[in-house]
Amino acid sequence: MSFICPYCFESINRIDDVHYVCTDVGHNKKTILEEDPEYARYHGLETYTRTSHIVRSYDKRNPKCDVCGASLRRMLCPECHNALPYGIDKWDLNFFAVVGPRAVGKSHYIGVLIKVLENMSREFEWSMSPIDSKVNDLYNKKYANTLFTKKQSMGSTPRVVLETYEPLAYTLKMYNGKVAGVFFVDTAGEDVSADDYAYTIQKYISNSSGIIFLVDPLQFDYVKDRIGARDSNNANYTTALSVISQVYRSGNGINVNKKIDVPLAVVMTKCDVLLKEPTNEAEEEVYLGLDSAVNNPRKYGVFDDENCRQISAEIEAYLDRVSGGTFPVAVRNDYKNYRYFAVSALGSEPDAKGAIGGVSPIRVEDPMLWLLKEETGAFKGPASQLPVKQSVSKIRRLFNV
Repeated sequence: MSFICPYCFESINRIDDVHYVCTDVGHNKKTILEEDPEYARYHGLETYTRTSHIVRSYDKRNPKCDVCGASLRRMLCPECHNALPYGIDKWDLNFFAVVGPRAVGKSHYIGVLIKVLENMSREFEWSMSPIDSKVNDLYNKKYANTLFTKKQSMGSTPRVVLETYEPLAYTLKMYNGKVAGVFFVDTAGEDVSADDYAYTIQKYISNSSGIIFLVDPLQFDYVKDRIGARDSNNANYTTALSVISQVYRSGNGINVNKKIDVPLAVVMTKCDVLLKEPTNEAEEEVYLGLDSAVNNPRKYGVFDDENCRQISAEIEAYLDRVSGGTFPVAVRNDYKNYRYFAVSALGSEPDAKGAIGGVSPIRVEDPMLWLLKEETGAFKGPASQLPVKQSVSKIRRLFNV
């Protein structure tokens, strides 16, 4: 059974194709110093030296170290030599490409989404955990310490160098014993703004189970002109989505005259700014208002398809208006399966110095619930029988960070 490496996103045809690293420290009581060119290449290093022995050739029926004879357990990806989690060849692997132009809020969204999904384990009867301690360390260093401890907004994400990624890889264990691998890579806006950059993350995009494309409404002149939004960045979302579509087609050999099958979640960020009652004619053209479908409660423990469709129709119409009709046409022309969402990772705007009073997310889980439903059928268990409504405000209280 073939599977994808969660670090370099190369396809591994069989579990017998992996390499191993021997964890036996004996080896005739001598310290092993061994060059690892695969690992060095992945991390953009000139060289990398391991203090353990790499085994590239072995008896497939009974893998043993060719130096000390110890049984082999620790698997390495044969392409990048990152350690593979045990049982990965049995997982239902899902890569969700979170992409969008510069300053759209990708880092905020990913950092808050992971925390929200962890905190929703009781509702959906799943347990979410990082595949190893390195992932947990990366998440705490890059996201949690800034957002939840220091209570500061995050800076821009560096552009991908060569083939180096820092994936946030998690397992999602369902009530029925099914295990899904859920992986994110925080890409820089520059990585999707032009072809030469976007192709550096081609394997990540083209192997994705679903694409989360973030759109910042405050970057549209239509919005800025009417409510004086302070965001000074501008982005051509139609062009950015076209680049992503081209990269996906190229990586999967899809003809330009065929629509892309992978589900696309178009996610409008910073919706907290728009969920206000308009006080004048200009604001009426921009604000969603308090009666927006985004404020409607969703069902507990399930993917609420009715609520999702209401929001999708509302946000599609909104983006049609503020983009002059060009963006939704691009979505319809390139994708078979898509939905629109409105979220806010922080719940309010940071101040001029980037300080946030706290994280109070709005509906950040919705796109992932839809993608998990589409890709894994995750919501077919006991919790889906509970006719309970879960309000947005309750989700925000449960978050409590």
